[in-house]
Amino acid sequence: MTFQGDLNGEQEAAFAALREAFGVISDLSQAQSLLSWDESVNLPPKAAATRGQQLATLGQVIHERLTDPRLKELLRALEGVDPESEVGAFVREARRDVERAQKVPSDFVAEVSRARSAALAAWTEARAEADFARFAPHLEKTLELSRRYADFLGFEGHPYNALHDLYEPGSDVETLKRVFAELRDATVTLLREIAASGRVLSDAPVRRPFAEADQEAFGRFVVRALGYDFEGGRLDRTVHPFATRIGQGDVRITTRYEPTFLNPALFGTIHEAGHAMYEQGIAARYARSPLEHAVSLGVHESQSRLWENLVGRSLPFWRWAYPKLQEIFPEALAGVALEDFYAAVNRVEPSLIRVEADEVTYNLHVMVRFELELALLEGSLTVRELPEAWNARYEAYLGVVPPDDAVGCLQDTGDDRLLSDLHARQPHERAALRGRQGGAPGARGGDRSRALRHAPRVVARTGASTRLALRTRRTPAARDRLGAQRSALCGLPQPQVPRALRVGCVRAPFGGALLGVLLGAVLSVAAAQIGEPPEALVERLELREAGERYALGGLTLELTPRGGALYRVSGRGVLDEVGRRDLAQLVGAATGYGEGIAAPLAEFLAARTEELTGQGEVGLNVEEFALRLTVTPDPVRVGGAPHVRFELELAAVPEDRFPAVRHTLGPADAAVVVRAFSDLQCPFCARYGLEVLPELKATLLARGDVRFEFHHLPLLSIHANAAPAAEAAECVTDANAGDPEAFWTFHDALLERQGAWRDLGDPAPYFVRLAREVGLSAEGVAACLTEGHYTETVREAYALATQTLGLSATPTVFVGPYRLPTAAAGTAAGYERAIARLETFGELPASP
Repeated sequence: MTFQGDLNGEQEAAFAALREAFGVISDLSQAQSLLSWDESVNLPPKAAATRGQQLATLGQVIHERLTDPRLKELLRALEGVDPESEVGAFVREARRDVERAQKVPSDFVAEVSRARSAALAAWTEARAEADFARFAPHLEKTLELSRRYADFLGFEGHPYNALHDLYEPGSDVETLKRVFAELRDATVTLLREIAASGRVLSDAPVRRPFAEADQEAFGRFVVRALGYDFEGGRLDRTVHPFATRIGQGDVRITTRYEPTFLNPALFGTIHEAGHAMYEQGIAARYARSPLEHAVSLGVHESQSRLWENLVGRSLPFWRWAYPKLQEIFPEALAGVALEDFYAAVNRVEPSLIRVEADEVTYNLHVMVRFELELALLEGSLTVRELPEAWNARYEAYLGVVPPDDAVGCLQDTGDDRLLSDLHARQPHERAALRGRQGGAPGARGGDRSRALRHAPRVVARTGASTRLALRTRRTPAARDRLGAQRSALCGLPQPQVPRALRVGCVRAPFGGALLGVLLGAVLSVAAAQIGEPPEALVERLELREAGERYALGGLTLELTPRGGALYRVSGRGVLDEVGRRDLAQLVGAATGYGEGIAAPLAEFLAARTEELTGQGEVGLNVEEFALRLTVTPDPVRVGGAPHVRFELELAAVPEDRFPAVRHTLGPADAAVVVRAFSDLQCPFCARYGLEVLPELKATLLARGDVRFEFHHLPLLSIHANAAPAAEAAECVTDANAGDPEAFWTFHDALLERQGAWRDLGDPAPYFVRLAREVGLSAEGVAACLTEGHYTETVREAYALATQTLGLSATPTVFVGPYRLPTAAAGTAAGYERAIARLETFGELPASP
C-alpha cells in the first residue's frame, strides 16, 4: 500500500527498499512475540531454557538486520522528506530503531533474551511458593543488564531516563518525580479522608462463588460488546494477565480467575481488551512497518484504563451489563440490587494487589513500583532489601502490610501505568469541568459522554434548498487520546498516534463509534430540554420573563409546549458576536448536547453569517433536531449586524417519505413503528441486530402495539460487500417462498459471520453456502445474484435513505417520525422514552 508523502525517483527506490527491510524485521519480531506469548501461556516448565535460546537467536537476527549498514544509506537518501507525511513518520521511527540498535552489541541482545526467559520461569515458581529468595538472583541479573543497557544507550541525569524513554519517549525522571509526588500526596490525603468518613461500602456482592467457566463467558460477552474482535484475537489464562500483538489480525489477551472474587477476571479482561482494541484499531496499511506500534506505553495503558474504570465501573455500564451478569449467576446474585453491586465494584479500600485495586488506590501501587525501581537502578536499594522496602511503602501509602512476598514484591512485573491513568482521565476531567461550568452532571461526578464527543464538526451542503448538518467532533488532543479504541470499534483503519489519530468512523452523528447498546448512558448526551417541561429550560438558562415570552441576552424566545412538554423553541434577535454565543448556548441546552454543539454552531455562524444573510430560510440538522434560521440585513442601519429568526424542534419525517418495507416484526396496524436502517456489513449493525433486536423482541414488540421495520442502507463507499449481502438476503427470502422467518434467519447468519465474507472479492458463492448451512433453501439464489434481480432495488433503497432522508450512518433508528439518538437506540428504555414522547406530543406536522 502507498504511504502518503512526496518523493523523487531516487527516494521512491530507497523507500521501497527500506519498507521491504523493515517488513522482514517486523515478521521476525512477530515470530518473537508469538514465542513470548506461548512462553507465558502454554510452555512446559522444562522448556524455559530452550525457549530462551530461541528468543535469543531471533533477537540477534533482528538486531543484525537493524544494524545492516545498508539501512543507514537508505535513511540518508530519505533525508529531507516532509516530517509530517506518512513517509516522514516511517523514516523517523525507522531511524530511531536503527540508531538505538547500533548502540547495543548483538551478543548483549541475546544475553538479555536468555536472561528474560530464565527470570520469567523463576518468577512464576517463586510467586507460587511466595519465595523471593528464589527469584532474587534473576532480579540481580536483570538490574545489571538494565544498567548496562542504559550505558549503551547513553543518558543525561539518571540512567532511568534512557530506559523510560523506550516506553514513554521524551520523559525524564525529574518530571515524573514532580508529577508523581503531587499525586501521591493528594491521593494519600484523599484516602485518609475516605477512611475517616466512616462510610464503608460492602464488596460482598463480588466476593461469592463464581464458576470460572461462567466468569469467562461473561468476560467474553462484555469485551465483545465493547469492540474486541475475537476473529482477530483470543482469550487465554495466564499467571499475570497481558495483551500482546502478534501481528495484523492477531491481537491476543489473557486473564486469570479467582473462584470467589469476580473483580480480577472481569476488570482484568476489560483492561486487556482495552489494550487489544487499541492495537486492533491500528490501520492494516501500517502492518510490517515501524508505524504499526503504539506511540507509547502511557498512551497504550490509557486505553485499557479508560475502558476498565471510566466505563467498566460506571453506573450506566452496569445498567446495561448487570442483567446479563444476573442471568449467568442467578444464585450468586439473587437478591443483589444493581445499586449494591455498583457500590461493590467501586468500593474504596486499600489492598495488596495492584490489579485488584480500586480507582483511588491504584496509582499508589504504581508509585511504589516507580520509587523502588529508581532506587534499585541507582543502587541506593539492594535486591535483598526489596521485600522490606516494599512492605514499608505499602504500609506508609496504603496502610496495609503484605503477609508474604507472593502478594508483595512478587505479585507482578511492574511497568509504567500512572502516566496512562493521566492520559485516560484528561478528556474525562475536561468534560467534568465543562459540566461544572454549566451542564447536567453525568454519572459519577461528570458527564463522561463529553469525553468522547469533545468538539464538533460542521458539514455543509449549499444549494437552493440548503440543508446543513451540524455534528459533534473531537479536538486533535481528544482524538490523540481516544481515537484508537473508537477506530477499533468502528473496524475502520486509522494512522497511529501521535499523528492525530484520525477518527474515520462511518457513524458521523453523535455517538460516533459507540453503539448505545455497548455503554448505555455512558456516552449519552445530557438530558435534552425539548420533551421536558418548559420550566426546565427556563431554569437551566436562567431565562428572563419578557411579557409572554422570555429573554436570553439579546434574544427574545418563545417556548411552545405540547402535552405539557417543550416542543419547539423559537425566537429572534441580533446576530452579532453576543447573539451568536447566546443562540449557540440555547441550542446546546435545548438539545442536550451542550458545548458539543454550542461551540461548533458559534464557529459556524461566525464564519457563515454573511453568506446566510438574505438567503431565506436555511435548515440545519443538529443531530436529531431541526434548526431553521432566517438571517436578514439590519433593517435600520446599513452595515449593522444582521438579524435572525429561528426555530428549533425535533426533526419529524412525514410518514410518506419513508420507503416501502418488506421485512417487519409485529402487527401491521401497530400504533408505533420503529424503523431501523442497517448495513449488513457494518459491525455496529451486527451488534444491533444480534443484541439489541432480540431485547426489543422480548420487551417492546411483546406489547403488541409496536411494529419493527428493517430497511437496507448499504454504505457503498466503505463496505464493498454490503450491497451484495442485501441482495443475497432478498434472494434467499425468495428462494424460501417469501417466508419472513427465512429473511431473519439469514439476516442473523450474515451478521454473526461478517468476518467470513466482508473481504471476499466475490461473496456470492459464500452466501449460497451460508443459506444451506443455516437450513434454508438456496435454490436459485446463485442465479438471482448473478442476474442482479435485486441490484436496482438495493440501489433505490440506498438513494431513498441517503437523499430523501439524509442518512449517512448505520444503524439509524426512527421511532415514529423521530430519529432516535444513538445512545438511546441501544436500550429498551430508550425506545420507551421515545414512545412516551410521541404520546405526549400527539400527532405532529412534519418539519419542512
